[in-house]
Parts: sequence; structure tokens; C-alpha cells
Amino acid sequence: MENTIAQATMTEAEKKAVLTEKITRIVSRIKQFLQLLLRHYPRALTHAEIKQKFNITSESTFVSHFRNANIFIDVQKRYCEQTKQHYYHLGQQFIHEVQQSRYLRTWQ
Repeated sequence: MENTIAQATMTEAEKKAVLTEKITRIVSRIKQFLQLLLRHYPRALTHAEIKQKFNITSESTFVSHFRNANIFIDVQKRYCEQTKQHYYHLGQQFIHEVQQSRYLRTWQ
């Protein structure tokens, strides 16, 4: 059983490769938004960091990019009580799919 779980485990490089493959298929500014999050993966970026690095001045533009990016790839938003900031990072949806696929293959 431990060997099976070990085979389904992924390195950070493998996780980034899965996310990169999914992001490559996207076009426009949404792709750039997701690439920014990918460059900092697995670290989350604050709302202010994303706005500054992506050169977004309008809050409505930020919300639009976040909403549209979520259509293609799961982007998680978390609020930290200690720092009083929102943090954004790429979700685990596609990574979990690959891990599940690997896990199932080991049982076949």
C-alpha cells in the first residue's frame, strides 16, 4: 500500500508541469494572470502583489481576471486574519486528477 501511495505522489516540478500544460492552452490576458500565479507556485500571492506585478489599477479589472481565470483553472482565494489580506494561489484540481490516475494505474 505504501508503495502505491508513493507512486501517486508528485514532486513540485511535476505539479508545475501539470499546471503549465493546462495554462498553455489558454489565450489572452487570463493566460498571463495564471502564468503569474504559476511563476510563484506553490507560494500564494497577496491581492496587492498581484495587482502590482500584473499592473492592474482597477478593482473591477482584478475581479474580472480572477473570475475568468477560475473558469479555466481552479484559483483559490484565502483570507488571513493575522495579516488581514487575501491570498491567491493555483488550486489542486488538475494535480489531484493526475494523482488519482497514477494511483488507479498502480492497482491495474
